Amino acid sequence: MNALETIGETESAYQHVASLIEGSERLGRGYWMVNGLLPVANLYRLEGDWERCRAASDRALQISPLDPPHIAARVLLEHETGDIGQGEFYLAQLIEAREATPAVPTWGHGYPAMVLPLVARITGDYDYLKDARLAAETVLSSSAVSPHLAWWARVGLALIASMRGDAIAAAEQYHWLLPTSGATTRAIAVDRLLGLLSQTMGHLDDAIAHFEQALTFCRTAGYRPELAWTCQDYATTLIQCNQSEDRAAAESLLEEATAIASELGMAPLEVQLSETGVLLDSFRISAEGNPDGLSQRELEVLRLVARGKTNQEIGDELFITYRTAANHVSNILAKTGVGNRTEAATYTYRHRLV
Repeated sequence: MNALETIGETESAYQHVASLIEGSERLGRGYWMVNGLLPVANLYRLEGDWERCRAASDRALQISPLDPPHIAARVLLEHETGDIGQGEFYLAQLIEAREATPAVPTWGHGYPAMVLPLVARITGDYDYLKDARLAAETVLSSSAVSPHLAWWARVGLALIASMRGDAIAAAEQYHWLLPTSGATTRAIAVDRLLGLLSQTMGHLDDAIAHFEQALTFCRTAGYRPELAWTCQDYATTLIQCNQSEDRAAAESLLEEATAIASELGMAPLEVQLSETGVLLDSFRISAEGNPDGLSQRELEVLRLVARGKTNQEIGDELFITYRTAANHVSNILAKTGVGNRTEAATYTYRHRLV
């Protein structure tokens, strides 16, 4: 069932649910029951069936309240559906379990390595990334680590590279993850992640190709929450491309993601989609005469970059979120063709925009 979930063979995976639960119950309520419920709960979450996912999760946590795999799955469930309070409750348990685990490659570190960056992407709170990096580095500290566990650690490091805009780290993780294209880690489609890494490296054509593969994978598998997130990231990339022919495609992707998020009650994603919609509006109304098609809002952000402001400081000054500020900076770098914030500052003075 784990294998079928990973490659998106949902219909075949469901054929094993009844046998898996029956066998687990026959073996007893301990180890086998808890582990038997894990792929079942994950399958429900991948499909956006929050009610059945929560029921399976409740049953497992009742038997083993401190089981890291089920705590990790519950962390994602609560954050995806916008219950941040409950999500933080389980997140604290997951971090506590990691800290109590010896510093050797185990799932006690593997789950936080992947889940914490995903939570950061959902909430915009990057405070979790340091803990996630430590967990990933612990997993990869041994040459004898299992390939599956190393895969999850690489996924975590890839997410961190994407969120930090670290092109060098993104290239390293892209190399490792590319052979697993066409699969999911139960939490994110690998091709969506490869798209984010390509975007971070500035390879926008590759990013688009990977996002297209992720869309096909998620639609075929019926993994609708991941489909909605892919639409969101894909639309953001198209906006960054700054091509007029991409506007309609970006708008269509945002409409599809909004419909799914609304139906499934994915409040955090709805917030991000709203912010991306603002970027799209800015894309539509780029002020005529501004260099490289920069919008008025992008000019405001660029001036603050030239003053040495961080993304958080830009967000605070313009009353926008950290994520929106970071997206504006990415779009500015893409439109102006400069490689970093220092070059962006030079661009600002060269064009007398200050």
